[in-house]
Amino acid sequence: MRATTPILALVAAVLAAPAEGFLPSPNAPSRPVVVPLGAEAGGATDPRPWDALRFVRQSSKFVRLPNPLRGPPGKPRVVAPGEIIWSPDSSSSANPFDWAPLDDVVMGGASSSAIDNGTGIWSGTVTDANSGGFVGIRSTPFDAPLDMSACEGVTFRLKGGNGRRFKAVVRDSTEFNGVCWTTSFDAPRGG
Repeated sequence: MRATTPILALVAAVLAAPAEGFLPSPNAPSRPVVVPLGAEAGGATDPRPWDALRFVRQSSKFVRLPNPLRGPPGKPRVVAPGEIIWSPDSSSSANPFDWAPLDDVVMGGASSSAIDNGTGIWSGTVTDANSGGFVGIRSTPFDAPLDMSACEGVTFRLKGGNGRRFKAVVRDSTEFNGVCWTTSFDAPRGG
C-alpha cells in the first residue's frame, strides 16, 4: 500500500543566531526511524515512471557552470549575530539566495514539492512510491559567500509544519561532498 502525506511549511526567516537555535530538541530521538531490513517497502508495489526531466530541472538549480563573463565571486558579506539572512519579507535582491526544491526524484522517487520565494510557502506531497519518501529545499548558489565567523549558529523560524520532523543541513563550502552540520527538529503541533 502506498503512503502519501501532504506537507506545508512556511519558512519565515533564517537568522544568524546563538548556537542553541540549531541544536536538536532534547526529546528528539538520536536517529530517524527506518524500515527494518527484510520489511517490504510500500513503494515497491506502486511503481511510477521516473521523471528524468524533473530530475534535470531540480538538479540544475544547484550547480553553477563556469562562465568567463561572470568574473570572480563577490567579496564575502559579513553577517552580524541576529541579522536576518533570508526572509520572504525582503525584496529578492536583499536575500543572498533563493530556495529551490530538491526532492526524492534525485533518487528515483515520486515525491514532489515547490517553494514560493516571495511568500516563503513550501508545499508538496511525500510518497513512498518507487521506494522514495522525502522532499526538501536547498539554497541556490550564492553570488558572494557569507562570512559568519562572528556568529555562533543559525536559527530557522518556521510557521506551520504541524509537528512534522525537519532536518537542517548547513555547509561551509561549495564542495559537493564537503563537511556539513546536520540537525533534526520537530515543528510545533497545530502550527
